Amino acid sequence: MIRIKDHKRTIVSMLFFVLGSLFLTRLDYYFNHDLYQQGLIFSDTWYIPYSCLYFFLCMFYVLITTLLSHSWKLGIILSFFVGSAGLDLIYFGVWQQSFPTTDWTWMGTYRLFGTWTTTHQIIWTTALTIIGIGVVYLIKRNKSDKHEM
Repeated sequence: MIRIKDHKRTIVSMLFFVLGSLFLTRLDYYFNHDLYQQGLIFSDTWYIPYSCLYFFLCMFYVLITTLLSHSWKLGIILSFFVGSAGLDLIYFGVWQQSFPTTDWTWMGTYRLFGTWTTTHQIIWTTALTIIGIGVVYLIKRNKSDKHEM
């Protein structure tokens, strides 16, 4: 049973995560949009360290959200969302206000499969988030099975 206090904590934590996601994706927008306009040329030399730092910051927001909410379940689900590059969908939907119509060539999944489009990304993010929800369900079910023994 969810107590009202826990429910409010979860809402505040999710608000923190949403605002953090908007902040990080806005920084990413400035980096990609403004610096490319200034002549930045894509290169793995800068992109790999940048994307690793960006991912670390995103997962840090997940950790803080998890600690604020006191909910490991929320943390697992958000980890799957962030791990699926779900914030890229926020980036394009909110800041770019359009989604790429060509392959997402910067994605590791593009290198793996030879193609990666917006449709692929939406399916991937949705599937991994659902898997995260499934993991939470299985852990919770396993815990309740152990208590019944």
